[in-house]
Amino acid sequence: MSQEQVRIIFYGRVQGVGFRYTAQRVANDNDVSGWVKNNPDSSVEILALAEKENIEKFIDILKRYFSSNIEKYTLSKDYLSKVNSGFIIKY
Repeated sequence: MSQEQVRIIFYGRVQGVGFRYTAQRVANDNDVSGWVKNNPDSSVEILALAEKENIEKFIDILKRYFSSNIEKYTLSKDYLSKVNSGFIIKY
């Protein structure tokens, strides 16, 4: 199995609703490394590194949990950013 690294940006009412803390918990439960942070434009950005299946499960859980908050999201491959082990909230 090979790992992939992706950048996900969630848009909608995703700040101030526990999104980052939930993302951290779900990431830790699914062996996803990376980080999550609030962006100035009210979106939430995630850099995730894991097996493809784990990333898909991670995104699916977040989409299901915050279905009434997420208006849309973008997903792109990211090969340039450094990811440490573990999953942190960036401030």
